[in-house]
Amino acid sequence: MLSLKCFSQVRKGRAWGLNLGFGFWASLIAVLFVVPQLSAGGDLFVRQQASPQSVALGLYLASLEHSSSPAESRPMAILIEASVPALYKESVLLAVRQTGTNERSEFQIVGMGGDGAVAEEVIARYFAIEEQMDHLPRSSTLITPKNYKFQFRGEVKTGNGSAYVYDLTPRKRHPGLFKGQIWIDAATGSELLVSGHLTGAPSTGSSITFVREMTLEASGYTRVTHLTFDVPLLGRSELNVTERPLRGALDVPTLQGSPQRGSTLFGSPAPVY
Repeated sequence: MLSLKCFSQVRKGRAWGLNLGFGFWASLIAVLFVVPQLSAGGDLFVRQQASPQSVALGLYLASLEHSSSPAESRPMAILIEASVPALYKESVLLAVRQTGTNERSEFQIVGMGGDGAVAEEVIARYFAIEEQMDHLPRSSTLITPKNYKFQFRGEVKTGNGSAYVYDLTPRKRHPGLFKGQIWIDAATGSELLVSGHLTGAPSTGSSITFVREMTLEASGYTRVTHLTFDVPLLGRSELNVTERPLRGALDVPTLQGSPQRGSTLFGSPAPVY
């Protein structure tokens, strides 16, 4: 496998931790009684009794205090599918991400194919964006009441349950913050979906629209991020980034099929925890 030196840094993914312990519950109690509730029509305000949506929000906020888990330090398979629809050009890159001794992400290319211009102009920009985000203080980009105003919008059915939807508005202009929405699982407080509009990204010179989805299953989790942004000379570009943990040394991802949308797959089994 080739070492991906030019794409050397990317911010760590975050997943719901299974081993939370006493500190988690202390954080949850603090969130429920200090940070508090959300109304259907306004920002945070205090009520004496916790509503179901505020309990779920409390679980989510408390999990941010304990987001580091053994799963996050494990190698991750990263599949990047890029396209420029107007030019009918596509490219794909598959890599394994590991945490280096400096706690920065390091990549090894497993496979790549498709159009070279898309790889150099679109995929390279994605890694540059992630590198810039990685250099920002983590506390300054977390989805918390310190960085965002929350407005409760309602509840949506998700098939296996339901999610509470909140509008997010940055409290100040700061790199890495966006205007958008978050969906939080009503039962567990886990992040299910984050979407928004990020402006002022130096690597693209244009705004970025994104949707990040988390699928939680008994066998593990998969995180898929969809991004669109403009690239000079190429035009509107699209990226689909799929991430999943590897289950061990023998779980080596491979590319199957051609670099056409919908035909590039992970060639290894799903992770087992």
